[in-house]
Amino acid sequence: MEVYNYELKSKLTDKFLKTVSAFANYNDGRIVFGLNNEGQSIGIGDLDEIKLSIENKINDAIKPRPEFKIDIDFENSSVILTIYEGKNKPYYYHNKAYKRCDSSDTEVDREELSDLILYGKNLDYEQLISTYQNLSFDYFDSEAISRMGIDDPDLDLLKSFDLYSDKNGFNKAASLISDKNNYNIIDLVKFGSSINDIDFRKTIKNISILQAFNQVIDYYNQYYKPYLIEGKERKSIERIPYEAFREALANALVHRRWDRDGYVSIGFYNDRIEISSPGGLPNNISEEEYLNRRISSPRNPIISNIFYRLRYIEKLGTGVYRIKEAYKSSNSQAIFDVSENYVTVILPVIEKRRVTELSDEAQEILMLLNTYDSLSRADLELKTGHNKTKIIRVLNELIDYGMVEVLGRGRATKYQSIK
Repeated sequence: MEVYNYELKSKLTDKFLKTVSAFANYNDGRIVFGLNNEGQSIGIGDLDEIKLSIENKINDAIKPRPEFKIDIDFENSSVILTIYEGKNKPYYYHNKAYKRCDSSDTEVDREELSDLILYGKNLDYEQLISTYQNLSFDYFDSEAISRMGIDDPDLDLLKSFDLYSDKNGFNKAASLISDKNNYNIIDLVKFGSSINDIDFRKTIKNISILQAFNQVIDYYNQYYKPYLIEGKERKSIERIPYEAFREALANALVHRRWDRDGYVSIGFYNDRIEISSPGGLPNNISEEEYLNRRISSPRNPIISNIFYRLRYIEKLGTGVYRIKEAYKSSNSQAIFDVSENYVTVILPVIEKRRVTELSDEAQEILMLLNTYDSLSRADLELKTGHNKTKIIRVLNELIDYGMVEVLGRGRATKYQSIK
């Protein structure tokens, strides 16, 4: 039996050393020698000699030396090797580092090796020294003034955000926040009636990721927030929840791999928005943890902290939860597609509740509003026999579902169904 963190070996060969490298690089694991794939003992020879041979092979072939222990199971005539995920990554076998892919061992690619090297140095990519040190921060300063109330942004502010140190100067995070940089940031496409029909395309690069974030928010407002005129008032109706879009966009920038040349890809469709961020899930977070637990483990903690303190995101570790909450009252729901190299969030246009899903009182009031052009609250009380409190509650329910709109103000207030 072989799974990602457990293997059975009927005999001792050097192939197990790739697995040792993989476990030491990514997760604890166990290899049992002397059992077949069904877990049956087949006899492997002198158990003490096997134990010594395993230890010598690891010491001679794996660099640096990983942490492990070897136990003998005399009852099953087997030797149990336990390897622990190490801190001195990467762990090489014959100058190659390995990882587990289901039940096999594969060599890590260049980008994954870079991650392991950074981990071994207890560093994130954003903490590396920036190639460019002549940086300006006009956009960041203006955001700090307007959003944080800072009077006179200076170098000390950049130090407080961990963007600059006297020893090393500016880091990669500072470069991303600066007015001009060398990064590909966002590729935005607005589609028409089909994917072959492109209404608009915008490639955003070489500017502050803060400015890029706000530019895309402006495009969202342009395409997904139509307005209904109600008398002298102007009321915005969200086709796609703004809070869900903002969280998904911020997460894509905060958690993406910035050592890759690709863009955060955003597709504006008539019925949805798709946001795809390069890099997969950060810091070995599982898909289940990402989707169902409020875990804050950002790939780029410096950038994440800046987005939080500037109030681009509400609270660290709650992005997926807040996106789901934004669709709570809709039949349509956000979709999360997680792969090894990308995380994609699909935000559909809000689908109205079906009438059959409404309470009996709500269906009754909606039928009346569909029959008449508009009715006041008092009219609805008279026609249904329900009291004021219940009428207000049901009307608010229908308004939240996008089925009813408010006309006028004060005593002239009436309600109309949105057909």
